[in-house]
Amino acid sequence: MPPPIVYKTATIVKQWVNRVSAEVVVSAEASLTSTNMTGGTGPDGSIFPPGWGSGTCPTHHNRGHLIGNKLGGPGNEKYNLVTLTAGTNHPFMYEFEDSVGCCVMANPGVSFIYKVECDYDGYSAFPGFSIPGASSNPFCLFPAPAALRLSLIGNGTPVTLGKMTSYLPKPPVDLGPAAVYINLLIFNGGYKLYSGASHTANSCWSVIQDANSPTIKSSASDHAKYLGHI
Repeated sequence: MPPPIVYKTATIVKQWVNRVSAEVVVSAEASLTSTNMTGGTGPDGSIFPPGWGSGTCPTHHNRGHLIGNKLGGPGNEKYNLVTLTAGTNHPFMYEFEDSVGCCVMANPGVSFIYKVECDYDGYSAFPGFSIPGASSNPFCLFPAPAALRLSLIGNGTPVTLGKMTSYLPKPPVDLGPAAVYINLLIFNGGYKLYSGASHTANSCWSVIQDANSPTIKSSASDHAKYLGHI
């Protein structure tokens, strides 16, 4: 049986060039045990989360699970999917979910609360472009989240990153000060290191990252218009 999940939504308004209002998911909370992280599914391609552009150049968007597939999260529930850039979704979200799953499985009989909170405020300016984008990415715009905050609580006690990752098959050697953190903030807007002729030919932002490129400015403006910002 899949884990029970509670979603919270809100209508958020942003004022940039145009007034943009959107209903968005602000948090997802799952009750996890070693026996209920089942029934997860991949993202449904017919669902277009707020802020969605495309999975190809130059946006490289993913339908990112809030409660991950490997944790029993559904891919056919619209509130469980948000627009994430490819690098944000994998490896960052994927690796944290792996730690959560290993921690829960290593503690049978313990009830865990896994929570993912969405931040829609942390946008920054991209030089030469009037619409703020997550991580200064002009192709990751509201109503996509700017960042995600992830946390795990077991039997009422927050689980530190150091404790959580200790259950991985290959635990990190040293997390430094982060070992005592009880949540992880993952910024949206990051890309993987794409390369190749096809990305360059399509003026892919993840490859050229040239603020002065007229093709990039034009593509970014088209995406902003599609989302209603200009």
